[in-house]
Amino acid sequence: MAKAATRRCTQCGETRPLSDFHLDKRTGTPRAWCKPCSNAYNRAYRRRNLAHVRARDRRYWHKYKAKRDAYERRPDVRRKRSVRQAAYWAVKTGILPTRTACEHCGATSPPARLHRHHPDYSDPLRIVWLCTLCHGEEHRRLNDERRKAEGRSGKRAGAGGHTAHATRRGAKRHARGKPRG
Repeated sequence: MAKAATRRCTQCGETRPLSDFHLDKRTGTPRAWCKPCSNAYNRAYRRRNLAHVRARDRRYWHKYKAKRDAYERRPDVRRKRSVRQAAYWAVKTGILPTRTACEHCGATSPPARLHRHHPDYSDPLRIVWLCTLCHGEEHRRLNDERRKAEGRSGKRAGAGGHTAHATRRGAKRHARGKPRG
């Protein structure tokens, strides 16, 4: 039987499985502190510096308010929100049946979380049930097609790196039938 990979937390000193450590976004490796220690530190920091944290959050909110508002006023964004709400209520009221398996790979829910994908927003109640991994792959494919049609080649600047690593990890987890998280 293979031994599970573990790591020793530098804060509390406990040896824990790697799943108990957050991953560093830059390197993709587990951080030095376990999740409970990291969460406790973050809660304590927020309590100690509440005024600073709130001011920082306010600055961020105001800095991007105009951009958010402009995005929310776009007709395509409003249309998509309306279609998503219609599909949500159709499922909630029983007009549309829920599915328990991804329509692309067959992953079952649970452990896979299923998303409602709209291939065509002009037909609000036509949805495809996809697991998180297949939904991401579908949107990457659609975005690549859109970029190619617009005459832009390749992926957008900055794509890959952490995203590619997270996708590989997700694909491994997906193949084993384990939930993300």
